[in-house]
Amino acid sequence: MSIYEKSRSPAVARPRKRAPKAAAPAAPLGDRTVSEITHDETRSVYVQVWRGSRRPDVFIAKTPQAAGVTPEDWLALRAWRKRALSAAEFARHDVASHVTAAAARDILTDRIRKLHAAGLAVINQVPPSC
Repeated sequence: MSIYEKSRSPAVARPRKRAPKAAAPAAPLGDRTVSEITHDETRSVYVQVWRGSRRPDVFIAKTPQAAGVTPEDWLALRAWRKRALSAAEFARHDVASHVTAAAARDILTDRIRKLHAAGLAVINQVPPSC
C-alpha cells in the first residue's frame, strides 16, 4: 500500500453513490399549444392549436399556412375578423401547452363541444373526429 493510499480518508476511498434518477414525467411533453380567442360582444370563440413557441397571429397573417390553420377555418376567421373593429376587441388565453399532437386534437374537440353546449358561437369547423 502506498503512502498516498494510506493518507486518503475512508470516505474518499469509497466509490461515490450515484444520486437516484429523477422520476420520468407522467406524460410525454409535446410541442403543441391550445388557446382560445374570444369576442365577448358577439359571444363567439375560435379554438387555436399551433406548433412551436411562437403563437401565429391569425389576424395579421396573409395565408392559412402562415396562420397555421386549415383553409376552411381561414375563410371563417377572415369573415369573423371583419365583424370586429380592431384586434384589441379579442381576448386570448391558453388552454393547454406542451401537449402532443394527439392530445391537442382531443382538447380541441372537447373544447368545441363544451363551447357549443355553453351556447357560444364557435368559429372552427368541427373536426372530423367529432
